[in-house]
Amino acid sequence: MDAFFYPVLLAGAISGAASAFLGVYIVGMRMPFIGTCIAHAAMAGTIFAVLIGANPLVGAVSLSILTALSLTTLHPHTARVDTNVGLAIVFSLMLGLTFLGMGLAEEGRGHMLAMLWGSILFVRKSTVIAITILAAALAVFAIVFNKELKALLFSRSLAAATGIHEQFVYGCFLVLCGLT
Repeated sequence: MDAFFYPVLLAGAISGAASAFLGVYIVGMRMPFIGTCIAHAAMAGTIFAVLIGANPLVGAVSLSILTALSLTTLHPHTARVDTNVGLAIVFSLMLGLTFLGMGLAEEGRGHMLAMLWGSILFVRKSTVIAITILAAALAVFAIVFNKELKALLFSRSLAAATGIHEQFVYGCFLVLCGLT
């Protein structure tokens, strides 16, 4: 096999394993829409970073983390809105911001669309290292906060009642979702 494909295969395998590992918790917390929501936040962040002349990766990561942190405020027992309704609202907002940013682009939409759809074939070794570090951080987080995550899977309210800092653990979990 050509050495060109080693980073591609590693990036695909590691990110696939990390996403599957994260997906178990996402499904358990009944938030299947979180991936779509944060992906569109990253898309909006990329567009607006390009519009202001900043690094697109910084814009994508920043807005993904901000979106994830904003979702921590949607507690199912204090808010009168289901978490998935909140995810749908944030998703719609991010999609609207993406289209607004594309409309404001002076060079047209073609440049923006070409930037949004990448290819795993162009992954670099530095990206594989970043994916590996993120997957390791996810595994360490799941091991260190295993008890807290299991409590969150059962009920955020009961987790808070038992003294678990559920807002912190939930926020960290959502930030890891945003980064993954």
